[in-house]
Amino acid sequence: MLYNFILSDDRKEKQIKISLIAKLDTQDKSEVDSRQLLFLLKFYNKYLRLKMNTEIRKREDIEQIYQDIRKITVIIIIITIKIIIKIKRSFLIN
Repeated sequence: MLYNFILSDDRKEKQIKISLIAKLDTQDKSEVDSRQLLFLLKFYNKYLRLKMNTEIRKREDIEQIYQDIRKITVIIIIITIKIIIKIKRSFLIN
């Protein structure tokens, strides 16, 4: 009888160990899935970054032209404002 009691405790311990292993295995699977998803997202991010940099390099000349036009426009506006101020002053003096 005593021997059967010991066996049943061993059996319970084994069942507990098996259930813990199954629980950890399930957690490990979700962790593995999460890590795989993270890896794929990092890879996709790197791909998109490279693609974006390539497009930016292709469009650098257009961007430079745009910036030049913008500078020229600002200069023209400033000169126009100065001319208008001079004209108003000349009318005020006369």
